[in-house]
Amino acid sequence: MLIALKRTGEIFLLIIQNFYKMKRFLKFNFLVAMTLIATVGCCEKDNLDKATLSPPSWIQGEWEWDHISDVIYFKFPSNDITITTATLQSSDNTLIFSDAIKKGIASIKETINTNTIYEVALTTQSENYTYNFRKGDGTYIDFALNSDVYTKLPKK
Repeated sequence: MLIALKRTGEIFLLIIQNFYKMKRFLKFNFLVAMTLIATVGCCEKDNLDKATLSPPSWIQGEWEWDHISDVIYFKFPSNDITITTATLQSSDNTLIFSDAIKKGIASIKETINTNTIYEVALTTQSENYTYNFRKGDGTYIDFALNSDVYTKLPKK
């Protein structure tokens, strides 16, 4: 009986470990795909004029998303959006929205509803991502990706 319980515990531990590895693997693949989307392609002249975004002043700065086994940073200067992971910080793992527009591999539509909601829809040939942000109290913002389920992002 003791051996069976020990074996069951080992199997459970392996399942949990593989679950977190799979989450990390999927997140890594998402970031790699977004990086490839942002870095592959040729520059189209028509997109050069549309490469500036206008995040509202309440969202400008840097925000952290402590997501499972990694931290993802959202940076909002006055004219762009950058997404980077903490464990994979390098130019290969950073998505710069204006670069994706300039290279003609993504289109971006931003919507500012009232003074509290900022929505950015990024569309490529095969993927659609909708980033939703709601104004918080200045120490955090609320964030949702492709859903209405929001997570608090503290200011860095």
